Amino acid sequence: MVQENDLYRLIYVTSDTEEESINLSKLILKNNLAACANIIKGSKSFYWWNDEINESLEYIIIFKTNSKNEKQLIKKLIKNHSYENPCVISIPIIKGNDAFLRWIDQETK
Repeated sequence: MVQENDLYRLIYVTSDTEEESINLSKLILKNNLAACANIIKGSKSFYWWNDEINESLEYIIIFKTNSKNEKQLIKKLIKNHSYENPCVISIPIIKGNDAFLRWIDQETK
């Protein structure tokens, strides 16, 4: 197992449509910035926006990548996202299956 390192990342993103979620996922994968994208449908979000509490149904996209692609992946997501201020967060992978992490490296050359 990989021990405490900063080599791999999960990039967490929200979107309001399935179409945008698919388009962002394909864009990132076609550019080899992530090995995988998971789209989770039906997240109920509550948040402050324009001095009001809002709620909406959103999609969550989770990308698996490595730290060398992190900045470029985040930049591309923000540039191509429909939200004025999209949620794009990088989460370090602390431990994991070595074979899976090597697969991330192979797919993000």
